Amino acid sequence: MSKQRKSRGVGFVRDRGNSRQLVVKINGRQYVKSVRTDTLKEAQKMLPAFYVEAENGAVDVAKVAKAKAKEAPTFTIAVADFIQRELSQDKRDPTRQAYTNSLNRVGRTLGSFKVSAIDKNMIRDCFLIINRESTISTTKLVFTALGLFFRNLVDRGVIEASPVLTLKRLRLPPPGKQTLR
Repeated sequence: MSKQRKSRGVGFVRDRGNSRQLVVKINGRQYVKSVRTDTLKEAQKMLPAFYVEAENGAVDVAKVAKAKAKEAPTFTIAVADFIQRELSQDKRDPTRQAYTNSLNRVGRTLGSFKVSAIDKNMIRDCFLIINRESTISTTKLVFTALGLFFRNLVDRGVIEASPVLTLKRLRLPPPGKQTLR
């Protein structure tokens, strides 16, 4: 669970491990922005400026999770959009290829599901299959790519929260015998 910390009536800050989410409500709409800061106090200092941005209409991603969930794309369509949008910008070619291959590997299992319908159990089942077929380093690479993908969807407001657990909480067994050769 994430920690929430209230802040002087403007909104609040959610602590998400190594990142924070600024949350502001204006006229019944909730606006969320992810920021990377070292402390909660730094994030709280950014909250009033974010409130002004949201109030002036500069923030175009309203967090209306139920409405967005109905129009959420399937996993394969969202992956293709993510690769085109995010990975083509600043990633080097080998990194982009590794992330693309990793997400396509997950797409074999989760491809036909809407991203809003994917839950923690589906992610765990997918990782059990991947872990059985490959090495632990490949599993970690797929985990990193999938975490980045779902964080991007949360930042864009397509889904409310990422279903990806920490690697430790997945409790994966050791890799399959065929990978130990």
